[in-house]
Amino acid sequence: MQNELLGNKVLVQQIVAEIKKSLDPIRLRTGSTERSVAMFRELLNGFIVLHGMEEQFPVMDIQSDAIVRAEEKIADQIKAQ
Repeated sequence: MQNELLGNKVLVQQIVAEIKKSLDPIRLRTGSTERSVAMFRELLNGFIVLHGMEEQFPVMDIQSDAIVRAEEKIADQIKAQ
């Protein structure tokens, strides 16, 4: 039974190592995305406050060309990763 238990522990360690290899790149990309979104949100918030546009938001029906291009660029970068 001890040999079987030892074999099971080794098997568990191998499975964890394989899963970790798959999850690490995803975790790194997610962290990078969260940082980028947070930075953009702060910059946009500052712009809105600086220009006195608080009353105009949230308006999501119309998107500027810059927003559309930014979304396309980000989507392409995510696909490339």
